[in-house]
Amino acid sequence: MDVEKFFAASVKELEGLPYYEVVSRLGLLSFNTQGNRPIELVAELTNISGSSTVLIVGCGSGGTAVHLAEATGAAVLGIDVSAVSIRGACALASKSPAYENVFFLVGDAHALPFKIGSFDVVVTEYVAFFLRQSAFEGFFSALKPSGYVALAELMKDPKVDAAADAEILKAEESY
Repeated sequence: MDVEKFFAASVKELEGLPYYEVVSRLGLLSFNTQGNRPIELVAELTNISGSSTVLIVGCGSGGTAVHLAEATGAAVLGIDVSAVSIRGACALASKSPAYENVFFLVGDAHALPFKIGSFDVVVTEYVAFFLRQSAFEGFFSALKPSGYVALAELMKDPKVDAAADAEILKAEESY
């Protein structure tokens, strides 16, 4: 994360924006505190390789898509409802050695514009809890017959004590 950009952002500039627009405007590549480990695990479990086609729904600023293309050689297409996010993702991809394998598109997860059987793997990262059933139907439609859907989502650690849990819930509600 660019700390200077974070502190330079004014509250007025960010106020009222959906969280994904805030993330994009601050230049965050991921919410994940584990870095790229979750997407690397997804790649391993779903056998993503240089011959794979991957759709990342809710790709945000493109960090996961670019890393996946770089690490595996797969053709990766990221789709996000936010034009700001897609502009950031395209800028990030243009600097990557895998730029020829990673593509981005503004689009809605609930109306995927892909032919049936287009992808080996469909991935979401911190997006699935925002989606309705129609999005998941679209995921399965876009998959090849032997494909995978991988949902990399936030989970509450069961070891969190009650006081910390109450603080987390309070913060979630205020957000």
